[in-house]
Amino acid sequence: MKLQYKSMNIVVYSSDANYMLYYLENEQGTVDMKINKQNTKMGFLYPNNHIYLTVGKSTKL
Repeated sequence: MKLQYKSMNIVVYSSDANYMLYYLENEQGTVDMKINKQNTKMGFLYPNNHIYLTVGKSTKL
């Protein structure tokens, strides 16, 4: 699955200061993306769906 978005705004996630919140937009709509400061957890927060990605031992750079 390929996601292409334009970054509209970046803020510290108010619920958890360990995350940055990115507001993304494309022709299909908008989505919130949050990434932790260690760059090991990412979440795409759609209105009706949440997608979470985690970097583990086998996927670290």
